[in-house]
Amino acid sequence: MKPKEQRIKDIEAQYPDEWVLIEVIREHRHGRASHGIVQGHGGDSAHDDLVRQEIAFGKAHPQAPDRPVLDRQAYP
Repeated sequence: MKPKEQRIKDIEAQYPDEWVLIEVIREHRHGRASHGIVQGHGGDSAHDDLVRQEIAFGKAHPQAPDRPVLDRQAYP
């Protein structure tokens, strides 16, 4: 099953207390991410693995205009 594009605010609501690696698909006119695809998520124990995924994506796609974003909305 192919990951689906979602609004960033829906992703934030779905994973409120987790780190989320998002491939940004669209931005608002001011440059803020508006839609993306979740590439990975998890609690604090998943952080290091998500960072490795983010770095690997950047190396594999150096010309990509929108790199993935590792984001955590809620801090304990």
